[in-house]
Amino acid sequence: MRYSVVLTAGFPAIATSLLAPHFDVIAHPAEHERTEEEVSLLLNEADAAIVLATDPVTRAVLESNPNLRMVATFAPDPGNIDVAAARELGVTIAVTPDADPEAMARIAATNVLLFLRGREPLHRIV
Repeated sequence: MRYSVVLTAGFPAIATSLLAPHFDVIAHPAEHERTEEEVSLLLNEADAAIVLATDPVTRAVLESNPNLRMVATFAPDPGNIDVAAARELGVTIAVTPDADPEAMARIAATNVLLFLRGREPLHRIV
């Protein structure tokens, strides 16, 4: 069984390049502010996700996606993620340090890759 990784935006191609050989990558390149319900639907089949800082990853989103094990945010601050709920539900959260978009995409993808391979992600907060 291959894990599914959802990308909620048109991240730099390096993210898909790093993940696609190992996982099923589902990209949703349309970048607009999404509602909680929209994010919940996007993550429906995800084992892991890379999300934008504007994607609301609330308790309701986390609870409605029981397969979701890891969320990497394309931002240095997880302000859009309910970290307490993630901790309670056993969902790992990782951030990316502020850098150019390609470096951030590389770090976010690497965090997912490490986690789904049973290793500790870089910049893990939960």
